[in-house]
Amino acid sequence: MRYIKPLDSLRALAVMLVVCSHWLGANATISKLSLGLIGVNIFFVLSGYLITNNLLSYKKQLGKGLQSTGFYIKKFYYRRFLRIVPVYFLLLLVVYAFNIHDFKGTLWWHLLYLSNFYFVFVKEAWEGAVSHLWSLSVEEQFYIFWPFLILFLRSSWLKALPIVLIVLAVVYRFFKPAEYELWNFTLFGSLDALALGSLIAIYKIEKIRAKSVATILACVLLLAWLNYQFQLNQFLLCVNLIAFLLVISCKADLPKAVKYCLEIPFVLYIGRISYGIYLYHNFIPRPNLDLPKPLLLFIQLAILIAISALSYRFIEAPLLKLKNRKFNSPSSGEDLNRNGL
Repeated sequence: MRYIKPLDSLRALAVMLVVCSHWLGANATISKLSLGLIGVNIFFVLSGYLITNNLLSYKKQLGKGLQSTGFYIKKFYYRRFLRIVPVYFLLLLVVYAFNIHDFKGTLWWHLLYLSNFYFVFVKEAWEGAVSHLWSLSVEEQFYIFWPFLILFLRSSWLKALPIVLIVLAVVYRFFKPAEYELWNFTLFGSLDALALGSLIAIYKIEKIRAKSVATILACVLLLAWLNYQFQLNQFLLCVNLIAFLLVISCKADLPKAVKYCLEIPFVLYIGRISYGIYLYHNFIPRPNLDLPKPLLLFIQLAILIAISALSYRFIEAPLLKLKNRKFNSPSSGEDLNRNGL
């Protein structure tokens, strides 16, 4: 898969929305905008697209009889493990060893990628600095069954798969009791975002016309109005459709001015190290200095970017190279489009 630069810019936007939400969440306006939720769901749509696209390439190779199904399943999990797990476990180890967060017997939930289950069904509330780990749990839970569906289902059935999952998520949220807002953060509550991303890969959506953009936006506005009027619990679907539109737009032939903005090297770099930024941002304290708040935020952000850059340079990048050596992996362009969550 060719390297699509604007996807890294979209990843940069997503992670900055999450950081703004968590660092400025006390601001009423910021809180109402649900920036963190928007950012995470952009990541979900991106992940659904890129992971599915990769699995479809395996399925194509499988059809040629190049390797066994087991080979491609092992390849998938090997690559996913090296990309996500070591840095995540290292973070948990550091946080635990230096008592940055008091896990109080809950560490195993995070080690097993069950953070969302703990927050939703056990604690029934968020838990400070580790709250953002719910989204990583959702992704890992998605990876448990997704490769098998893509590789084993007949190609004729695959086109129905994302539609079914989107409907399941919509129905789940519709019948979910309104007071159980946290239930949105289970895998079922996020399936439509991941499925919308997979739909782009399965239907091979490469370009989008202005008329299609207008149609999708009209649907989002109508859905938002219906959701507001009738309390349909479908705010997330509106967010996911916008994320879907953004991902498709990144694959289109963009105007030169837009393309220039989306290919600014610093923005692309932020997208590339976005996994580290997402992991570490809740653990970076604001400097206790007698300075204006904007300057303190700038220093805090600079520290976060520096730590994430070091993490990428000395931990993540070597692992990316390692996962490309085994299983005769394709060129790095595929991986550069999958540096995020």
